Amino acid sequence: MFLAAITVAVLTASCNSEVSVDWLPPSAPVVAVACLDLEPSRCELIERALPGQIPGRTPQNVEISESLCDGPCFPAGVSDWRGHVKVEFLDGAEPLFFLVEVGSAVKWEKVPTVSVRSIPRSSPMPSSSMDLEFDPCGYDTGIDADGSFWDPVGVLSWDSLRLASASVRFSRTSAKTATLTLENGTIIRLARHLGPKFLGGCD
Repeated sequence: MFLAAITVAVLTASCNSEVSVDWLPPSAPVVAVACLDLEPSRCELIERALPGQIPGRTPQNVEISESLCDGPCFPAGVSDWRGHVKVEFLDGAEPLFFLVEVGSAVKWEKVPTVSVRSIPRSSPMPSSSMDLEFDPCGYDTGIDADGSFWDPVGVLSWDSLRLASASVRFSRTSAKTATLTLENGTIIRLARHLGPKFLGGCD
């Protein structure tokens, strides 16, 4: 029950700000929530509803994004919307992928998705910052630095997160947090991912 309470408290924090865990014990999880191409209020709605879909489980990172449709997803004048939610768990178990439809209620559907369990290849950094070069797959192959994968945090766009062939500056700001500074000056906040990460792969 205690872990469940922690999960609810962290998930309901605003997408706009880094989650504060000063009141939690050192062993408590920090949930990295990324809100991708969505209004923060929409992400916050999904965050509040998510614990009911994963009872008894502790997420490590959550990515929330809007679904794209061939043409309008709903008839004109309808304010409903659809989104995708990816959840990775602190215990290292396989992630869950959901399709959500949001109207007068939130409808959840688990979606079978293939992902690859990946181990970080980087080594601990001798200093607090370094340059990183991404291959053409970019974010699809993970953000791997300082001996760990890293998860994006906050409100950002897929365009900034694709990182295909990008040259960036990685800066560790604490043992659990870091930033990526892109060539155009955009700063992406990160949270350290504990253990292996499930990646979608790249063709």
